[in-house]
Amino acid sequence: MTLVAPTIDAPTAALQAAALAAAQAERIAQSDAARPALRRVRMPAALERLEHSARAELLALINPRRACSEEELLFATVAWDLGLDGAAVSGSAR
Repeated sequence: MTLVAPTIDAPTAALQAAALAAAQAERIAQSDAARPALRRVRMPAALERLEHSARAELLALINPRRACSEEELLFATVAWDLGLDGAAVSGSAR
């Protein structure tokens, strides 16, 4: 007695493979391994100063009577206008 496997045509095989791949992708997507781990990354000090100055400038624009350091506003404005990045800002003599 000989067992003969049913013949599967190419389109049916492709559909079955796609369904299996989709099911596996769904399981992987729902697993804990797929979720990114939250990490807090500290910015370089120069970028923190730049962000702080930019926030101060925005607050001054929103509420002009709020106490805000002129140095912070000037630093943020000049840095923004010059398009300075973290490396250039850290080299400044502030």
